[in-house]
This record gives sequence, C-alpha cells and structure tokens, in this order.
Amino acid sequence: MAHLANIRQSGDGALKGVPFFHDLTSGEIEAFNRMVVKKHYSREEVVLFEEDTANYMYIILSGKVRVVQMGTEGKERILAIHKRGDYFGELALFDGKTSPATVIAMEESYIGLLSKNDFDGLVFKNDNYYSLLPHSVLVCANHG
Repeated sequence: MAHLANIRQSGDGALKGVPFFHDLTSGEIEAFNRMVVKKHYSREEVVLFEEDTANYMYIILSGKVRVVQMGTEGKERILAIHKRGDYFGELALFDGKTSPATVIAMEESYIGLLSKNDFDGLVFKNDNYYSLLPHSVLVCANHG
C-alpha cells in the first residue's frame, strides 16, 4: 500500500517514466495522468481476457504481469512479461482492436488504465498533443 500512496502523491510520476509519453511536458503528462484509473490486481488475477475489446492502454505502475495465449489443451503460452514502467494496448487507443492475448498479474500489481474515449478527447481535439505523439505510433495507427 505504501507504493500506491507514492504513486498517487507523485502527480505526473505515474506516467512520467513511460516512453510513450516522453516527449510531453509535465503539464501535458498531468492532463493524461488525471484520466488514468488506477486498479489493483491480486496475484493470478486476470487483467485482460483474450476476447475482451481493447479500449484501454495499460500502464504497469507496480508489480508484474504475464501476457499469454491459451493453447487448445488449456496450457498457457507466455508471450511476454511486463513490469513496472512497461505498458501495452497503446495501439488500441487508435484502432480499438481486440487484444490477441490474456494478461494475468504474476504478483500484486497496480495498473493504470487510460481509456480510448479519454485519450481521443484530449489528443484528437488538441493539435499540440497530437503532434507530440511518437511518430512510430502514428504510422502504426494509420496503417492498422
């Protein structure tokens, strides 16, 4: 719980270290940070099911998660492991496509969720934010 208190008190600290936001000013990051919903996940709790619509970007604020696909026999195939400062689902902010994997907390974790609706409301209505997004993300979004 002490770690969560630090995240809440740090202002833009929750997103400041996330590379996706690295070109934004502290004020711009704070605008996004106000939109992030921080959720707690217990060990082995599912964060995102494979069939769920990916309407969020997920930012690991603390803890660790594994990204898996379930085999036909119910066996997990680990695709990736994300830890504090990592993020996933960012392309869903642009294309709204579903995630091809299930994400499960490997330990107690706090994850920030940034919704596509909130993201769109800030970015696509404000040229300043749009121009600061990483070029690679914009290229992927336009070709998705």
